[in-house]
Amino acid sequence: MNMKIQRFRSERGMCVRLLATDYTNYTTVRSLWSMLDKRGYSMSPEAVRFHLDYLIEQGLVAAKRARDLESFQEDSTLSPDDIVMVKLAAKGLQLFNGAISDLEVTL
Repeated sequence: MNMKIQRFRSERGMCVRLLATDYTNYTTVRSLWSMLDKRGYSMSPEAVRFHLDYLIEQGLVAAKRARDLESFQEDSTLSPDDIVMVKLAAKGLQLFNGAISDLEVTL
């Protein structure tokens, strides 16, 4: 199997694992990124967003975008579509607990 694919699956799995074990509610993407780094999963912010996009599309992670926050201002450095907060969705918890599987996420 391609090493890059294995790495992506492992990185997605760590995102799910951290959201399941360390964060019970919404957390900032920056906080998740920092925790990934502390656990030895050093990634660029773009790589974290890449994995979060996949997890969100699969319904494993719920997200709040900049436009969803009351404090968002149009002149902000953020785009309205930027993901700023995430939490594990019910389907993500099912994946974490082994009730379902996703071939693109290795826990």
